[in-house]
Amino acid sequence: MKYKFRTLMLLLCLFPSAIMARSTQIRIIVFGDTNDSSIGQSVATDIKSFKKLAADIKAAVMNDGVSTTLDIYSGDNCSYSKLDTYLNNLSCEDDIVFFIYNGHGGRSHRDESKFPRMCLASHYESNWMKITDLNDRLRKKNPRLMVVVTDCCNSYYDRRGGDNESAYG
Repeated sequence: MKYKFRTLMLLLCLFPSAIMARSTQIRIIVFGDTNDSSIGQSVATDIKSFKKLAADIKAAVMNDGVSTTLDIYSGDNCSYSKLDTYLNNLSCEDDIVFFIYNGHGGRSHRDESKFPRMCLASHYESNWMKITDLNDRLRKKNPRLMVVVTDCCNSYYDRRGGDNESAYG
């Protein structure tokens, strides 16, 4: 998946004038659960790669008058409340938005969508955000291009018709 993401980002860097106006901004938003004992170290490694990728993108498009921002929410900042606040305050009309989530995920048998919920470092279902809700909220901001990448499980965390059995996958 990293290679597909890098390829997409490379294409954006090579052909910025085809999709970007002068006032366009590239926003890279990363939420990563670095506190989790089972995946935290690999998430931290991925975040280092995202930082380098963001720097490469910034260097590639800066001569075209395109600015690039990188917002990273990791450790204790990887939470539902931080993401909710970020989305409420985000203004990205006509911008290019890359949202990356790296952490645990799962879905309920009650969910209508086939996409997971992001656990956002929480063990409580009420503090998870559905990918479909994230997509809807971002779309309402009218970005020029929106790419959402999630590196998380999409397995069921509950029994069919029952209560939660395990916190997440």
